[in-house]
This record gives sequence, C-alpha cells and structure tokens, in this order.
Amino acid sequence: IAQYKLSILIGMDSLTYCVYTDAKELLVLKKIDFDKTNKFSQLTDQLAIVWNDDRFLNLPFQDCSILYNAPHYTIIPTRLYSEADKATYLLPLKGTSPIKEQYLADVLPSCSSHLIYAVPQELLQFLDKKYAHAYQLQHSFTSLISALYKQTGFGREVFLNIRDHSLQIFFFDNKELIFSNQFPFESEKDFLYYILLVFDQFKLNPMEVPLKIAGTLSEDSAIYNQLYRYVQQLSFVKLPIIFQSDLDLKQHPAHLFFDVLHAE
Repeated sequence: IAQYKLSILIGMDSLTYCVYTDAKELLVLKKIDFDKTNKFSQLTDQLAIVWNDDRFLNLPFQDCSILYNAPHYTIIPTRLYSEADKATYLLPLKGTSPIKEQYLADVLPSCSSHLIYAVPQELLQFLDKKYAHAYQLQHSFTSLISALYKQTGFGREVFLNIRDHSLQIFFFDNKELIFSNQFPFESEKDFLYYILLVFDQFKLNPMEVPLKIAGTLSEDSAIYNQLYRYVQQLSFVKLPIIFQSDLDLKQHPAHLFFDVLHAE
C-alpha cells in the first residue's frame, strides 16, 4: 500500500477523500458526513470518529494531500505579502480565537498572491499523529482556484462550488481572479441572494456572463431551476479525465467531487 496516495478535503460538516496510485488509478472515492447530534463536539472529535470507523484512512501512504476548508481566509498580492504579518492580515476578518491556532499561507501562482488562513493547533497535532508529518496541508481554495483557473477563458466568468451548505463563489475577468468568498446558506433564497449580489457588485449581466457550477448541485434541483430564472448561461464544470478507475463514477455527476479530485 506504500505506493498509494491520499487526498482529503476536510469541511465544516463532512470529509471527502480519494485514494489513488502513481498511475492515477482511482481506487476509493468517499464522502463522510460528520455526526452533528453533539453540537459541542470539536472538529478533531469528529475526525477521530471517522478515522476509527474507516480502515482506508489508517493505511500508510506514500503521499498525503490535506485540503482544509477554513471558514476565514484572505488573499494578499505577493508584492505586498510579509511572512511576519500573517496574523495581522487575518485578524480583522475573524477576530481572536478562543482556541490555539497556527497561521499559514499558501502560494497562488496563477494570481501572484498568497492565501492566508488559520488552522486549529489540535487539527495539526491530529494530522501529525496520523501521518507523521508526511502530508501537505493547504486551504481548500488554493487547489480549487488553481483548478478553476485552468478552465477559464478570456472574458468574464463566475464559478460556484457548493459544499456542506456553503456557497463558494469565484469571479474571473480575463483569467484574473477578481473576487472569491464563501457564504453559508440554508435556503434557495440565501443561495440566490449571494450569487445575484456578486453579479450586481461587479455589474455583470446575468444574461451574458457564464456561471459554471461544481459541487453538490444537480440539474433537477429546485435551486438550479430558480437560478436558471436569473442567469441564462448555466453549465457544470468539466472534469478532465485525470484518473483511470474501475469505480462506477457514472452514478454521480462529474462535477460533484471536483474539488477533492483536483487536489494538488
């Protein structure tokens, strides 16, 4: 099993992972929802339950990529970035945390920027124990922005990724990332509000600007039907054939696992 690789996306309400080989043969693709009956449990408590119940996550891996969907982040142009100021950049967005955190910065080559975010110290200790420091940790947006950038053309395009009642929005103009953010939503009204807010903020014509969708949204859903009333050029992102697999992936929409399958 030592030649196998693992990619994990840790969200607020779930964990998604895939196991694959050097030859990009996809062996396991799985999403696990956290147990939310105990509202006071910490993220590491939820992860401990998942690892105790899932044998694949406990195997030794040659390479392990962890994507963490930290709720707060900011993007700073590289020319303005200072390693010593990571906390200063982020604190206005999230305030002081009652738990111990470590501030990290990912490089965004396509944007000539750094993405700054905070990770609970307990989460780092958990991952260190499970994978003995043999893993790479990034914010989930780092990989997602890179993957979406490769799908952009020249002109204006808006991308959505939906995960765990979180709406992640990205706006590119001539391949330049202009805006990215994530918003929690509980209803169709919330969902539409945030999307139309972005269109309005950047004076985008919903009849002309394409909106491309990834994540947990289907074409026959009520939200999609409502969205189509306001934005005419709707489509789902394309998932390049980067994996060979015997798994029956056709039972799921190709865009459903876009974020974890593009982990870098």
